Amino acid sequence: MSEKHLVCKGATVYCTKSITNNNPGTAIPLTITSNMVVELNGGKVAATDKDCTPANMCFGNCNTGTNPPPPCIANVQWSKCYENAEVTEAGMKFLTEESEATCMTFGGKVKIAFHGQSANPQPEELKNVSPQIMASILPVNPISENTFIINEGDEKREKQITDAYWIDERTQEIIRAAYPGKTVTLHLKTKGYIAGEQASIKIKSEEGKTFADGSEEMTVSGEVKPDCIVKVKNFKINYK
Repeated sequence: MSEKHLVCKGATVYCTKSITNNNPGTAIPLTITSNMVVELNGGKVAATDKDCTPANMCFGNCNTGTNPPPPCIANVQWSKCYENAEVTEAGMKFLTEESEATCMTFGGKVKIAFHGQSANPQPEELKNVSPQIMASILPVNPISENTFIINEGDEKREKQITDAYWIDERTQEIIRAAYPGKTVTLHLKTKGYIAGEQASIKIKSEEGKTFADGSEEMTVSGEVKPDCIVKVKNFKINYK
């Protein structure tokens, strides 16, 4: 990857010694408390190396081999931070998607599952964005594979996928960023399709990464329902 994403609000983390939150698919939100000044990606506060205490992350119980397992007491030291800028006079370092931390309490390794940044165009804007631009600003989000023009008598019917998102089951928030390793139900909003038809989108991998099968893009299809929505269950992005 030529550019590393800085970590911001919306990021998720996991710890290798956690019993329940030890991989990208079970990662938890990183709570950012160290910085309220620098914002990224449309108003999301940036994370720094001072987001390193139980107030910032709690991974349940720690797999130390003892019975009962002790509760997580996160006291971590971050490494691989962004070195070209500091936050305020305190000299805090920005975290990047490649940053890692070592827990000084029980020795676990804390890693970034998702950096938190995502382009978030509105549905009415998506149809005006080319697949090439979408692939660059939203590399792991679905993009429309094709726009079809169907001739029906004297009328033309344009078939588009105008939005792609999943819904957080806990908050009911619509989310347009893909979380690698997380299984979700992908919703595709269509225009011009007839119920029962198949709609497809193409998903491009992040630059410099390949999906688990070695490819750099995948195609996802589903049946259009009467509400013009396609629901793709058990959708998950896995990288090598």
